Amino acid sequence: MLYPELRDLGAFVRWLLKGCKTKLKYEVFDNIDYDKENYLIGILVVSIPVLLAIILICLGIIG
Repeated sequence: MLYPELRDLGAFVRWLLKGCKTKLKYEVFDNIDYDKENYLIGILVVSIPVLLAIILICLGIIG
């Protein structure tokens, strides 16, 4: 994995979407079955606000 922080962020979002029913430590460190999925979720969580900001700046709404 290039950026383990993205995987951790994805695991945190997955934990929130599950309704915080499991232990966060399990989602982040122990659940290696979902490493790729957590990584993709992390990429989406980071890229969506960045793309939204770029679009708003290009349209002249902000900045």
